[in-house]
Amino acid sequence: MSDLIFDANIPTPAIALADVDGQTKNANFIPISTKEAILFRTNSLMRIFFRKEDLLNLLNQEHCAGLRFYPAFDKSGEPSLLAVGLNAKREDLVRNIIPSRKSEDKCFISEGEMPATNIPVKDGEQILKTISNMIKLAKKSGADKEKIFPLVNTSSSQQTFSKVMFTTNSLESLLKDKEVDGIYFYTNKIKFSDKEDVFKTLGAVARKNGEEGDMLLSALPCPPHCGGNGYVGGEAF
Repeated sequence: MSDLIFDANIPTPAIALADVDGQTKNANFIPISTKEAILFRTNSLMRIFFRKEDLLNLLNQEHCAGLRFYPAFDKSGEPSLLAVGLNAKREDLVRNIIPSRKSEDKCFISEGEMPATNIPVKDGEQILKTISNMIKLAKKSGADKEKIFPLVNTSSSQQTFSKVMFTTNSLESLLKDKEVDGIYFYTNKIKFSDKEDVFKTLGAVARKNGEEGDMLLSALPCPPHCGGNGYVGGEAF
């Protein structure tokens, strides 16, 4: 099984943190019908659930314009996602990037149905470095990199793995129904009309009364559209 490729038939977004690209007028979050989404869901290499309470906790931070999702490991050592808020400048809302931030950093790792784990920035940095090193070793040995972590990039891009952005509006559009209790994030691949490579991204699907519906596919993975400050520096990004 491998993540399906979604041919977006649009160029790489020019505006990296907006619901609609101000230059091309293309949507940065592509709606996929429930019927079509089933194909992407059943072929996805990873499905991660974030509870509604945890997502709103992040989105309700001051100056939060969206969330960025990084690869991580949960408490049991299984592949998961780390979510962190970001501002309109695409800066992660953590003190190592924004020194003026005085409150506790919120860096949430999904634990499925259980409350997310909030970890210090330095621990998140170490997780990312560990994943990057594991992927590099797999590449040298010829092993399947996607088995190391499903968000790994298989194209010729320099970045080891993807980090993916969603705006506040895009996520709130999925969470607005009071019966929605959280969002599943599925790994997928996206192809832009101006790039030869395909890129790992995430599709978001709300869960309502135990059922899943339409998917919102983010056209804002890094790579190719990284820009702004990241959670950590270095060659991984």
